[in-house]
Amino acid sequence: MSWFLKKSNGVEYGPTDLETLRAWAADGRIAPDDRVSRDRAAWTPAAEEALLEIEWVIAGPEGDAEGPFHLSSFAEWYRDGSLPPETTIRNVRTNRRGALSELFGPLEPTLPAEPAPQIAPLEPTPAESFAAARVPAAPAEGAIPERVAWQALARERDALVDEARKRQLLYEQEIQAARRREAELTARLREVEQELIRQQTASERAQKEALAYRKEIEAAAGEGVGADWSVAYHALARAHQALSEELDAKLRELRTQREETARLAAAAEERVRQAEAQVAEERRKSDEIRRTLSELEQTHAEVVRSLRDLNDRYVRLRERYAGALPSAPEAAPSEKPAAAPRIPAASGARIRLMR
Repeated sequence: MSWFLKKSNGVEYGPTDLETLRAWAADGRIAPDDRVSRDRAAWTPAAEEALLEIEWVIAGPEGDAEGPFHLSSFAEWYRDGSLPPETTIRNVRTNRRGALSELFGPLEPTLPAEPAPQIAPLEPTPAESFAAARVPAAPAEGAIPERVAWQALARERDALVDEARKRQLLYEQEIQAARRREAELTARLREVEQELIRQQTASERAQKEALAYRKEIEAAAGEGVGADWSVAYHALARAHQALSEELDAKLRELRTQREETARLAAAAEERVRQAEAQVAEERRKSDEIRRTLSELEQTHAEVVRSLRDLNDRYVRLRERYAGALPSAPEAAPSEKPAAAPRIPAASGARIRLMR
């Protein structure tokens, strides 16, 4: 069945089979927020697809901290020292949990790389031995690079890819944290604005009541009844003053919240720009190493083809001049037989190149 993968940036990959998709997930190429589909109509988050096994999170004392990720990613981070052995992880589907040292065993000491074992070639015939002894050595400037250099370049490339993946994960975490903080500040700002509206409404109501009381006091003063109304007016004026002070305090709090929101947004944008610059630099280094590997592979193939062409030319020359070699004369019966020449018969054998 064909599968499709859509990254968080909108780029789609596929169609591919399930085994390849599972290999991508095990290699850490599929993020939890990426989506997969079988018909490109209904898309499912990668973390919810049980076949991909992206179901392990870091279990902290206050709940799950990060994840989910594939179990092989935790194994890789554990072996390269990115996560300590006592880190506890949990399976979100089975609720199984355990420390990295329990799940993957103790770390083995790093041993120096042993040279690649040499495969013993087949036992050559005499003609092959003669041809092998006469093959000239390759010049120093065209020597085939050692396998250790290839392995070092491959390890460096893998390390850069892992570092870029970790940087991408940190970048996504920073973005999520900034969005959560922005949502909290936005909610708080809305609450303050609503409270400010309520305070303004109450202040306007108090002003209207004070104006109505003032008119009633003036009317009562004209009729000769002013003592009781004067007390009520002063009480209302004090209430209006208290409401005005509370309104000013709410306005100052709203201004502070807006400044804090702007500062956090600027800091989040700066962190995002730095993370994007780091990811671009890591991607550039990885591309350079990949190009170097490709050039080395082409050089290796060209040297091997040159050696094979040289061997074919040598064998053809040897077959061409094999009949021109002088044969030894027969010895007389009374004379000591001469030693036979040690030139092997032309059998047409070729040198067997071993990679």
